Amino acid sequence: MLTTSLNPQDMAQMQGLPIAGYLTKPLTRDKITRVLHEHFDQPTGEPSAGGTPG
Repeated sequence: MLTTSLNPQDMAQMQGLPIAGYLTKPLTRDKITRVLHEHFDQPTGEPSAGGTPG
């Protein structure tokens, strides 16, 4: 989930949702890289099979 909120009540509500996690804006290249590595085990800086570096 991508959100602009760091409100503790909003964060508590997210705990009950069927989501893998959440990111707060602004969305940066570092945040995207961490998500890709965590959820897709994509090594940093390397393209996926048949893909292009992003």
